[in-house]
Amino acid sequence: IMKQYQELLRKILSENTNSEGVVQFDRDTRSGKTCGIFGEQLSFDMRDGFPIVTTKYVPFKSVVGEALWFLNGENTLTQLRYRSEIEKDTWTIWSNDHARWNKSWGTEELDDLGNIYGSQWRGWYDAETDTRVDQISDLILRIKEDPMSRYHVVSAWNVADIKSDRMALPACHNMFQVYVTHDGYMDLIWNQRSADALLGVPFNIASYGFILTILAKATGYTARMLKVSLGDVHIYQNHYQQVLELLSRNPKDLPTKLQLPKVSDDSDFFEYISKTASAYSLVGYNFHPAIKAPLSVG
Repeated sequence: IMKQYQELLRKILSENTNSEGVVQFDRDTRSGKTCGIFGEQLSFDMRDGFPIVTTKYVPFKSVVGEALWFLNGENTLTQLRYRSEIEKDTWTIWSNDHARWNKSWGTEELDDLGNIYGSQWRGWYDAETDTRVDQISDLILRIKEDPMSRYHVVSAWNVADIKSDRMALPACHNMFQVYVTHDGYMDLIWNQRSADALLGVPFNIASYGFILTILAKATGYTARMLKVSLGDVHIYQNHYQQVLELLSRNPKDLPTKLQLPKVSDDSDFFEYISKTASAYSLVGYNFHPAIKAPLSVG
């Protein structure tokens, strides 16, 4: 199923190649020149194996650490390092955005990143009632009490916070929705406004595969379809050679499953997410060597 990912990369390059056969990186963005396309969808059947790119190494421990960080409503680099089990002051995938955003506010000594994903998922602020809305708790309760509801939605796109620059980076994957079937399956789709095709998309696929797995387990369903709707999906000019290297490789078999930690109550979602990254592992993750590429901020 990971051939879909390679086909996406080929489509981006193909649709941005001129008559001389040269790829045109003609979109000037805040974080560098890109070529891209708009409005793509990928779909992965979780029953075929855990959806993680095998044509390059995806740092699964970092994927899990960040997802746990979000799901626990956390927003500081210290908390991210704890969930990811890395040393104090070690660089993280959020360190560059943290430095850029805090510098803009003149608060470079602060540890937090503002009202990013975790803050929105677990503590969306309702100004009218001066209360916080825990979207994840509400989601779990709604799935258990009204599984056929069409309200199984979690949003990170807080318009007021974005306008006021109260977060280090407006959400790239800005909303996800869960769907429960009559025959015991759970599907998940997420929307992504901006997608770095080489570095971001593989990370995000694995992240939502992880989230869907534990959501389904804790609510008594079997994870089935994982889907993504991509808005601006792009390749950075300084990732071009790395993309060609990835496209030269044949995908390997997917991991057979995500190994979950033992918990006292299988239906307790919050016991699952109380862990740190090494509590989770992939069974049978075989991959091609890592492909190094610079991370673009924003």
